[in-house]
Amino acid sequence: MLTKSVANETLERAFGTGFFISPNKILTAGYMVKGREAKIYATIPGLHSLHPQWEDNESFRCRTLAILPAKHAKTIDLAILDSGSYVSQQWLDLDFQTQDPFNGSVVHILGYAGRNSDQWLETYNYNGSTLLQTRLSVETLLPPYQLIVTEGKILSAGELPVYSIATVYGMGGGPVLVKGKLAGISTDEQLLT
Repeated sequence: MLTKSVANETLERAFGTGFFISPNKILTAGYMVKGREAKIYATIPGLHSLHPQWEDNESFRCRTLAILPAKHAKTIDLAILDSGSYVSQQWLDLDFQTQDPFNGSVVHILGYAGRNSDQWLETYNYNGSTLLQTRLSVETLLPPYQLIVTEGKILSAGELPVYSIATVYGMGGGPVLVKGKLAGISTDEQLLT
């Protein structure tokens, strides 16, 4: 599902992915929540594609339950939302008994790719291509506003695993899966690392 947060009159917006962890609780990246009073909306789960002005899609209002931890922490960036009147029939269980992934394990991230800014594309342009060529390459691999599943490998296991996988703006907050089980949450926008 896609989540969007709008703060106060500033219209500061965040766009990312979230997923249900119970019939009425959503887990997403903490940066998605622009303050406790932010208006947060989510689309119905499982849409294969979204319109860029996604208010046109079916959506519902969410309420912030928790932002974990405080803003100054660097290792955890989570928010838990209440889905209000929307009740999901499917969710990912938080299974803390799952065996820790090991180096070389295959990892998948699910999320809605967003449209990346020119500045972001310039930052990740490694081969000297024009901005248009870079945008076309990125958007061919990870089409904007589409539900994407990417695959990579864990490079370094442990408390904060490092993995090599293609992600872009919008996919932050999506589930990280190992062997089909929830292993974490994507909180960083990385490209072809």
